[in-house]
Amino acid sequence: MAIGESVGRFAPILNPFARVKGLPGHVRGMYPGWRMVAASSVLHVLNGGLYYTGLSVFFLPLREFFDVSNTKLSLIFSLRSLEGGIDGPVAGYMADRHGPRLVVLIGVLMSGVGFILLGLTGSFLMFSIVFLGIVTIGFAFPHHGTMVTINQWFRRRLGTAISFSTSGSAVGGFALTPLVAYVVLEYGWQSGAIMSGVLVLVIGLPAAAVFRSPAPGEADADDPPRPATREGSAGGDGPGGIALAPINLDFTVGEALRTKTYWLIALGIGCRLIMKSAITVHFFPILVSKGVSEVTVVSLVALMSVLRLPAIFSAGIVGDRWSLSKMASISMSFGVMAMCVILFGPDGIWTGVLFAVFVALSQGSDAMTWGLVGVHFGRAHFGKLRGILSVAQAGFSAAGPVMVGILVDRTDSYTLAIWVMLIGAAVAGVVYWSIKAPPPPVRRWSERVRR
Repeated sequence: MAIGESVGRFAPILNPFARVKGLPGHVRGMYPGWRMVAASSVLHVLNGGLYYTGLSVFFLPLREFFDVSNTKLSLIFSLRSLEGGIDGPVAGYMADRHGPRLVVLIGVLMSGVGFILLGLTGSFLMFSIVFLGIVTIGFAFPHHGTMVTINQWFRRRLGTAISFSTSGSAVGGFALTPLVAYVVLEYGWQSGAIMSGVLVLVIGLPAAAVFRSPAPGEADADDPPRPATREGSAGGDGPGGIALAPINLDFTVGEALRTKTYWLIALGIGCRLIMKSAITVHFFPILVSKGVSEVTVVSLVALMSVLRLPAIFSAGIVGDRWSLSKMASISMSFGVMAMCVILFGPDGIWTGVLFAVFVALSQGSDAMTWGLVGVHFGRAHFGKLRGILSVAQAGFSAAGPVMVGILVDRTDSYTLAIWVMLIGAAVAGVVYWSIKAPPPPVRRWSERVRR
């Protein structure tokens, strides 16, 4: 803990509003965990607006500047999904070992400095090295740190907290991406990259300084004593007497890996990402193939980003009151509907509108899936358990768009690819619905004392 504690000394310098030592969080009339949620949402705004959707603005200018093929540039962009998950176990271990603030600060520094360095590169080789070696890792690290922090502070309202946190990504999509597009089109991609890096450092560092782990007993306000049970849904006290998961038990990594629940969560995440990652890359051509103009598709992207906010919020709030796993399953049913609209709907604008709406509603499941890890396996090893899952996440995220591209190239149609995405969404929905809390691990008395 020495490294995390030493980093914490600089929090008041980076952020004058950071919690002052010795001053209880409830003095300000707000549970301290919500400050972590607000800071996490700010980081997601930067991630969503500058990296997740913002990088698409750089694609054509980069292709022309470096004179490379679409395939070559697409491969570099696809590798970010794979690499961003491979470093998950490292980031998760660091967050559990040294505290989440250190992981978030490292990520913000790397992503901000990396973006600035991108604007100074003059060759495609150097661009690839900086992008994959600094920027990609930089944007992956904070996500692990923020999830660990929120899981430490919340249990009863974990789904709500994660939903509010990740909603920043949708805000960034329609708030920051247009700004990046304007700078790139008016002043060049180098200026856009440097501006993005400056924004990350100026906004991200104060937000990163907010993060900290709760003091002993400080998180109890969101985790009142409740009886542990051996069965239950992923959520809280829901209607009809839905049982609760054993929320006061922290599984070790080995214990979690030996449960059926952990691998069902992994399977659900993988199947969900087959659809989500493919739609992220192929949203434009899918709708163009249904007779929607490119100008209209731009408007539908904005519509989808706006609708993601209520979808994420409602899924988290209802999930806490009912069941996170079942809300994730219901969200995936909207993904199935989106695929059916493309398969069976007529060509034209209204098919495009319905598709955008259903895709937005399906993304309410994103935050729920990570909440399931914390609800079922506790806080002590959340970073490592999430990091292991991120490896599977990265593989499916990278494979989805490539698989769809191959099917489209071979069939000259999106029909077969849409069926694959539909099956992925349907399987994810069934898997999420079937998830139940794992039975508490059997331990000897001496092991319980050590843990």
